[in-house]
Amino acid sequence: MVSLKSLHIETGRGPMRRSLQLLSAVALSLGIACSNALAETLYVSDYVAKDIYKVNAAGVNSIFASGMDAQPYSLAFSPAGQLYVTEFAANEIYRVDSNGTQTGVALAPGAVGLAFDRTGDMFYSDFNNGQIYEIKPGHAAQRYSLGGVMTNPYGLAFDSSGNLFVADNATGAIYCYPKPVGIATQSVPFYFGSAGLHPTYLAFNAAGKLFASCAGDSAIYEFAQNGARNTFTTDISTPYGLAFDHTGDLYVAQYTGDTSIEKFTPNGTMSTFTNGIYPAVDVAFDGGLVNTATPEPGGAALLLGACIVGAGITYRRRRAALQLTLEYGAMQGPAGNFIGPVTGV
Repeated sequence: MVSLKSLHIETGRGPMRRSLQLLSAVALSLGIACSNALAETLYVSDYVAKDIYKVNAAGVNSIFASGMDAQPYSLAFSPAGQLYVTEFAANEIYRVDSNGTQTGVALAPGAVGLAFDRTGDMFYSDFNNGQIYEIKPGHAAQRYSLGGVMTNPYGLAFDSSGNLFVADNATGAIYCYPKPVGIATQSVPFYFGSAGLHPTYLAFNAAGKLFASCAGDSAIYEFAQNGARNTFTTDISTPYGLAFDHTGDLYVAQYTGDTSIEKFTPNGTMSTFTNGIYPAVDVAFDGGLVNTATPEPGGAALLLGACIVGAGITYRRRRAALQLTLEYGAMQGPAGNFIGPVTGV
Protein backbone atom coordinates (compact mmCIF):
# COMPACT_ATOMS: atom_id res chain seq x y z
CA MET A 1 0.00 0.00 0.00
CA VAL A 2 1.16 3.55 -0.76
CA SER A 3 0.96 6.48 1.59
CA LEU A 4 0.14 9.43 -0.65
CA LYS A 5 1.57 12.68 0.65
CA SER A 6 0.32 15.09 -2.00
CA LEU A 7 -1.24 15.27 -5.43
CA HIS A 8 -0.69 18.19 -7.79
CA ILE A 9 -2.54 18.46 -11.10
CA GLU A 10 -1.92 21.07 -13.78
CA THR A 11 -4.00 21.24 -16.92
CA GLY A 12 -4.39 23.47 -19.92
CA ARG A 13 -7.77 24.53 -21.24
CA GLY A 14 -11.30 23.40 -21.97
CA PRO A 15 -13.24 20.39 -20.72
CA MET A 16 -10.49 19.10 -18.44
CA ARG A 17 -11.74 21.47 -15.74
CA ARG A 18 -14.97 19.47 -15.48
CA SER A 19 -13.03 16.22 -15.24
CA LEU A 20 -11.07 17.53 -12.28
CA GLN A 21 -14.34 17.90 -10.36
CA LEU A 22 -14.77 14.14 -10.70
CA LEU A 23 -11.19 13.54 -9.59
CA SER A 24 -11.77 15.74 -6.57
CA ALA A 25 -14.89 13.79 -5.66
CA VAL A 26 -12.97 10.51 -5.90
CA ALA A 27 -10.19 11.94 -3.76
CA LEU A 28 -12.60 13.13 -1.09
CA SER A 29 -14.19 9.68 -0.96
CA LEU A 30 -10.73 8.34 -0.13
CA GLY A 31 -10.17 10.84 2.65
CA ILE A 32 -8.08 13.21 0.57
CA ALA A 33 -8.78 16.91 0.90
CA CYS A 34 -8.67 18.77 -2.44
CA SER A 35 -8.46 22.39 -3.42
CA ASN A 36 -8.98 23.88 -6.88
CA ALA A 37 -7.61 27.18 -8.11
CA LEU A 38 -7.58 28.61 -11.59
CA ALA A 39 -4.16 30.14 -12.13
CA GLU A 40 -5.13 31.97 -15.30
CA THR A 41 -2.62 34.32 -16.87
CA LEU A 42 -3.74 37.16 -19.13
CA TYR A 43 -1.71 37.84 -22.28
CA VAL A 44 -1.73 41.25 -23.98
CA SER A 45 -0.41 42.31 -27.39
CA ASP A 46 1.33 45.69 -27.66
CA TYR A 47 1.15 46.84 -31.28
CA VAL A 48 3.77 49.62 -31.19
CA ALA A 49 6.44 48.15 -28.89
CA LYS A 50 6.09 44.78 -30.70
CA ASP A 51 5.81 42.97 -27.38
CA ILE A 52 3.47 40.48 -25.78
CA TYR A 53 2.91 40.91 -22.05
CA LYS A 54 1.67 38.43 -19.49
CA VAL A 55 -0.26 39.56 -16.43
CA ASN A 56 -0.71 37.43 -13.33
CA ALA A 57 -3.84 37.27 -11.16
CA ALA A 58 -2.56 40.14 -9.02
CA GLY A 59 -2.33 42.43 -12.05
CA VAL A 60 1.48 42.44 -12.22
CA ASN A 61 2.63 42.52 -15.83
CA SER A 62 5.91 41.52 -17.44
CA ILE A 63 7.16 41.11 -20.99
CA PHE A 64 6.57 37.58 -22.25
CA ALA A 65 7.87 37.97 -25.82
CA SER A 66 9.74 40.98 -27.14
CA GLY A 67 11.06 42.12 -30.49
CA MET A 68 8.35 40.49 -32.57
CA ASP A 69 9.07 40.55 -36.30
CA ALA A 70 6.15 42.91 -36.88
CA GLN A 71 3.28 44.38 -34.92
CA PRO A 72 1.45 41.67 -32.91
CA TYR A 73 -2.29 41.91 -33.24
CA SER A 74 -4.77 39.23 -32.23
CA LEU A 75 -4.01 36.49 -29.70
CA ALA A 76 -5.56 33.04 -29.41
CA PHE A 77 -4.75 29.85 -27.53
CA SER A 78 -5.20 26.51 -29.23
CA PRO A 79 -7.03 23.72 -27.35
CA ALA A 80 -3.58 22.30 -26.56
CA GLY A 81 -2.58 25.52 -24.81
CA GLN A 82 -0.25 26.99 -27.48
CA LEU A 83 -0.34 30.75 -27.98
CA TYR A 84 -0.69 32.10 -31.52
CA VAL A 85 -0.63 35.69 -32.77
CA THR A 86 -1.46 37.44 -36.03
CA GLU A 87 1.05 39.99 -37.26
CA PHE A 88 -0.88 42.19 -39.64
CA ALA A 89 2.07 44.07 -41.15
CA ALA A 90 4.06 40.87 -41.72
CA ASN A 91 1.10 38.99 -43.26
CA GLU A 92 1.93 36.02 -41.06
CA ILE A 93 0.74 34.01 -38.06
CA TYR A 94 3.23 33.03 -35.38
CA ARG A 95 3.30 30.50 -32.58
CA VAL A 96 4.84 31.79 -29.35
CA ASP A 97 6.27 29.08 -27.12
CA SER A 98 6.32 29.13 -23.33
CA ASN A 99 9.80 30.68 -23.33
CA GLY A 100 8.70 33.51 -25.62
CA THR A 101 10.29 32.09 -28.77
CA GLN A 102 8.25 32.89 -31.88
CA THR A 103 7.95 30.65 -34.92
CA GLY A 104 6.16 31.49 -38.15
CA VAL A 105 3.49 28.89 -38.88
CA ALA A 106 1.48 30.34 -41.78
CA LEU A 107 1.57 33.08 -44.38
CA ALA A 108 -1.69 34.95 -43.91
CA PRO A 109 -2.10 38.16 -45.94
CA GLY A 110 -4.33 40.67 -44.18
CA ALA A 111 -4.70 38.50 -41.06
CA VAL A 112 -6.26 40.34 -38.12
CA GLY A 113 -8.73 38.23 -36.13
CA LEU A 114 -7.76 34.80 -34.85
CA ALA A 115 -9.66 31.92 -33.20
CA PHE A 116 -9.59 28.14 -32.77
CA ASP A 117 -12.49 25.72 -32.86
CA ARG A 118 -12.68 22.83 -30.41
CA THR A 119 -10.97 20.42 -32.82
CA GLY A 120 -7.87 22.61 -33.05
CA ASP A 121 -8.52 24.12 -36.48
CA MET A 122 -7.29 27.71 -36.79
CA PHE A 123 -9.40 30.50 -38.30
CA TYR A 124 -8.31 33.99 -39.26
CA SER A 125 -9.96 37.00 -40.82
CA ASP A 126 -8.46 38.60 -43.93
CA PHE A 127 -9.20 42.27 -43.23
CA ASN A 128 -8.09 43.47 -46.67
CA ASN A 129 -10.06 41.02 -48.81
CA GLY A 130 -13.17 40.38 -46.74
CA GLN A 131 -12.58 36.66 -46.22
CA ILE A 132 -12.29 34.08 -43.47
CA TYR A 133 -9.75 31.26 -43.80
CA GLU A 134 -9.41 27.94 -42.00
CA ILE A 135 -6.11 26.15 -41.40
CA LYS A 136 -6.29 22.52 -40.36
CA PRO A 137 -3.17 21.11 -38.66
CA GLY A 138 -0.69 20.10 -41.34
CA HIS A 139 -2.66 21.68 -44.19
CA ALA A 140 -2.62 24.93 -46.13
CA ALA A 141 -5.19 27.66 -45.56
CA GLN A 142 -8.57 27.17 -47.22
CA ARG A 143 -11.22 29.79 -47.74
CA TYR A 144 -13.99 29.27 -45.19
CA SER A 145 -16.32 32.08 -46.21
CA LEU A 146 -18.09 32.76 -49.48
CA GLY A 147 -17.07 36.12 -50.92
CA GLY A 148 -19.07 39.27 -51.40
CA VAL A 149 -20.58 39.48 -47.90
CA MET A 150 -18.08 41.18 -45.60
CA THR A 151 -15.92 44.24 -46.20
CA ASN A 152 -13.37 44.32 -43.38
CA PRO A 153 -13.78 41.29 -41.08
CA TYR A 154 -12.08 41.77 -37.74
CA GLY A 155 -12.63 39.85 -34.50
CA LEU A 156 -13.69 36.18 -34.43
CA ALA A 157 -15.41 34.14 -31.72
CA PHE A 158 -16.96 30.67 -31.50
CA ASP A 159 -20.10 30.00 -29.50
CA SER A 160 -20.57 26.82 -27.46
CA SER A 161 -22.20 25.06 -30.43
CA GLY A 162 -19.22 25.65 -32.72
CA ASN A 163 -20.76 28.46 -34.79
CA LEU A 164 -18.29 31.14 -35.87
CA PHE A 165 -19.15 34.82 -35.35
CA VAL A 166 -17.35 37.58 -37.24
CA ALA A 167 -17.33 41.35 -36.68
CA ASP A 168 -17.30 43.44 -39.86
CA ASN A 169 -15.53 46.62 -38.87
CA ALA A 170 -16.62 48.53 -41.99
CA THR A 171 -20.34 47.81 -42.16
CA GLY A 172 -21.03 47.47 -38.44
CA ALA A 173 -22.60 44.05 -38.93
CA ILE A 174 -21.89 40.82 -37.09
CA TYR A 175 -22.18 37.60 -39.10
CA CYS A 176 -22.64 34.02 -38.01
CA TYR A 177 -21.18 31.09 -39.92
CA PRO A 178 -23.11 28.00 -38.80
CA LYS A 179 -21.02 24.98 -37.95
CA PRO A 180 -20.34 23.64 -41.45
CA VAL A 181 -20.31 20.31 -43.17
CA GLY A 182 -17.48 21.45 -45.43
CA ILE A 183 -15.48 24.46 -46.56
CA ALA A 184 -16.87 27.66 -48.13
CA THR A 185 -19.76 28.45 -45.81
CA GLN A 186 -22.39 31.14 -46.34
CA SER A 187 -22.90 33.47 -43.41
CA VAL A 188 -26.17 34.31 -41.68
CA PRO A 189 -26.57 37.94 -40.52
CA PHE A 190 -26.66 37.95 -36.73
CA TYR A 191 -26.70 41.72 -36.27
CA PHE A 192 -27.27 43.98 -39.26
CA GLY A 193 -25.25 46.89 -37.93
CA SER A 194 -25.94 50.59 -37.70
CA ALA A 195 -24.35 53.84 -38.74
CA GLY A 196 -21.25 54.67 -36.70
CA LEU A 197 -20.96 51.19 -35.20
CA HIS A 198 -17.57 49.66 -35.94
CA PRO A 199 -17.18 46.38 -34.04
CA THR A 200 -13.64 45.19 -33.52
CA TYR A 201 -13.41 42.20 -31.16
CA LEU A 202 -15.92 39.62 -29.98
CA ALA A 203 -16.19 37.31 -26.97
CA PHE A 204 -18.84 35.02 -25.48
CA ASN A 205 -19.53 34.78 -21.77
CA ALA A 206 -20.46 31.53 -20.04
CA ALA A 207 -24.17 32.27 -20.44
CA GLY A 208 -23.85 32.41 -24.24
CA LYS A 209 -24.17 36.18 -24.62
CA LEU A 210 -22.01 37.77 -27.29
CA PHE A 211 -20.01 40.88 -26.40
CA ALA A 212 -18.55 43.26 -29.00
CA SER A 213 -16.08 46.10 -28.52
CA CYS A 214 -16.77 49.16 -30.66
CA ALA A 215 -13.94 51.66 -30.53
CA GLY A 216 -15.77 54.11 -32.79
CA ASP A 217 -18.36 54.97 -30.17
CA SER A 218 -16.32 54.02 -27.08
CA ALA A 219 -18.70 51.26 -26.07
CA ILE A 220 -19.02 47.57 -25.43
CA TYR A 221 -22.30 45.98 -26.43
CA GLU A 222 -23.88 42.70 -25.41
CA PHE A 223 -26.18 40.71 -27.66
CA ALA A 224 -28.87 38.22 -26.79
CA GLN A 225 -29.08 35.02 -28.80
CA ASN A 226 -31.72 36.62 -31.06
CA GLY A 227 -29.36 39.49 -31.93
CA ALA A 228 -30.99 42.11 -29.69
CA ARG A 229 -28.37 44.67 -28.65
CA ASN A 230 -27.88 46.31 -25.26
CA THR A 231 -25.16 48.68 -24.10
CA PHE A 232 -22.88 47.04 -21.53
CA THR A 233 -20.63 50.05 -20.89
CA THR A 234 -19.52 53.36 -22.33
CA ASP A 235 -16.89 53.95 -19.65
CA ILE A 236 -13.87 53.08 -21.80
CA SER A 237 -12.37 55.21 -24.58
CA THR A 238 -11.26 52.84 -27.33
CA PRO A 239 -12.06 49.24 -26.37
CA TYR A 240 -10.40 46.52 -28.45
CA GLY A 241 -9.64 42.96 -27.37
CA LEU A 242 -12.03 41.18 -24.99
CA ALA A 243 -11.55 38.14 -22.76
CA PHE A 244 -13.59 36.54 -19.98
CA ASP A 245 -12.00 34.82 -17.00
CA HIS A 246 -13.47 31.75 -15.30
CA THR A 247 -15.49 33.89 -12.84
CA GLY A 248 -17.26 35.80 -15.62
CA ASP A 249 -15.31 39.05 -15.32
CA LEU A 250 -14.56 40.78 -18.63
CA TYR A 251 -11.09 42.15 -19.43
CA VAL A 252 -10.69 44.85 -22.06
CA ALA A 253 -7.67 46.17 -23.98
CA GLN A 254 -7.54 49.90 -24.75
CA TYR A 255 -5.99 50.86 -28.05
CA THR A 256 -5.66 54.60 -27.43
CA GLY A 257 -6.22 57.06 -24.63
CA ASP A 258 -4.99 54.95 -21.70
CA THR A 259 -2.31 52.46 -20.74
CA SER A 260 -4.56 50.29 -18.60
CA ILE A 261 -6.35 46.98 -19.03
CA GLU A 262 -9.79 47.33 -17.49
CA LYS A 263 -11.83 44.67 -15.71
CA PHE A 264 -15.63 44.61 -15.62
CA THR A 265 -17.74 42.51 -13.30
CA PRO A 266 -20.89 40.95 -14.80
CA ASN A 267 -22.95 43.91 -13.54
CA GLY A 268 -20.68 46.39 -15.35
CA THR A 269 -18.56 47.67 -12.43
CA MET A 270 -15.17 48.73 -13.80
CA SER A 271 -11.74 48.60 -12.16
CA THR A 272 -8.19 48.82 -13.48
CA PHE A 273 -6.49 45.42 -13.67
CA THR A 274 -3.02 46.53 -14.81
CA ASN A 275 -1.25 49.60 -16.18
CA GLY A 276 1.62 50.46 -18.49
CA ILE A 277 0.72 48.66 -21.74
CA TYR A 278 0.09 51.01 -24.66
CA PRO A 279 -1.36 50.59 -27.15
CA ALA A 280 -2.94 47.29 -26.17
CA VAL A 281 -4.69 45.51 -29.03
CA ASP A 282 -5.88 42.12 -27.82
CA VAL A 283 -6.12 40.07 -24.64
CA ALA A 284 -6.37 36.31 -24.09
CA PHE A 285 -6.37 33.99 -21.08
CA ASP A 286 -4.34 30.79 -21.05
CA GLY A 287 -6.95 29.06 -18.88
CA GLY A 288 -4.39 27.39 -16.60
CA LEU A 289 -5.82 25.26 -13.79
CA VAL A 290 -4.05 24.09 -10.68
CA ASN A 291 -5.57 21.43 -8.43
CA THR A 292 -3.90 20.33 -5.23
CA ALA A 293 -4.94 17.41 -3.06
CA THR A 294 -3.63 16.64 0.42
CA PRO A 295 -4.58 13.35 2.06
CA GLU A 296 -6.08 13.15 5.49
CA PRO A 297 -4.40 10.61 7.78
CA GLY A 298 -5.03 7.09 6.52
CA GLY A 299 -6.16 8.19 3.05
CA ALA A 300 -5.86 5.43 0.46
CA ALA A 301 -3.87 6.15 -2.65
CA LEU A 302 -3.80 3.05 -4.83
CA LEU A 303 -7.38 3.42 -6.07
CA LEU A 304 -6.87 7.13 -6.68
CA GLY A 305 -3.78 6.38 -8.76
CA ALA A 306 -5.78 4.02 -10.95
CA CYS A 307 -8.51 6.63 -11.39
CA ILE A 308 -5.91 9.21 -12.40
CA VAL A 309 -4.51 6.95 -15.09
CA GLY A 310 -8.01 6.50 -16.49
CA ALA A 311 -8.48 10.26 -16.52
CA GLY A 312 -5.14 10.66 -18.28
CA ILE A 313 -6.32 8.41 -21.11
CA THR A 314 -9.45 10.51 -21.46
CA TYR A 315 -7.39 13.67 -21.67
CA ARG A 316 -5.25 12.18 -24.40
CA ARG A 317 -8.35 11.60 -26.46
CA ARG A 318 -9.22 15.26 -26.06
CA ARG A 319 -5.79 16.25 -27.34
CA ALA A 320 -5.10 18.54 -24.41
CA ALA A 321 -2.18 18.93 -22.08
CA LEU A 322 -2.14 17.27 -18.71
CA GLN A 323 0.57 17.01 -16.12
CA LEU A 324 0.22 14.93 -12.95
CA THR A 325 2.73 14.84 -10.15
CA LEU A 326 2.39 12.35 -7.30
CA GLU A 327 4.49 12.56 -4.16
CA TYR A 328 4.31 9.42 -2.11
CA GLY A 329 5.91 8.09 1.04
CA ALA A 330 6.54 4.54 2.25
CA MET A 331 5.43 1.76 -0.09
CA GLN A 332 4.49 -1.70 1.09
CA GLY A 333 4.33 -4.79 -1.09
CA PRO A 334 5.68 -5.19 -4.64
CA ALA A 335 6.64 -1.91 -6.30
CA GLY A 336 4.47 -2.82 -9.27
CA ASN A 337 1.35 -2.35 -7.20
CA PHE A 338 1.67 1.41 -7.48
CA ILE A 339 1.18 3.46 -10.59
CA GLY A 340 3.57 6.39 -10.46
CA PRO A 341 3.64 9.86 -12.02
CA VAL A 342 1.77 10.13 -15.30
CA THR A 343 2.11 12.67 -18.09
CA GLY A 344 -0.50 12.77 -20.84
CA VAL A 345 -0.68 14.93 -23.96
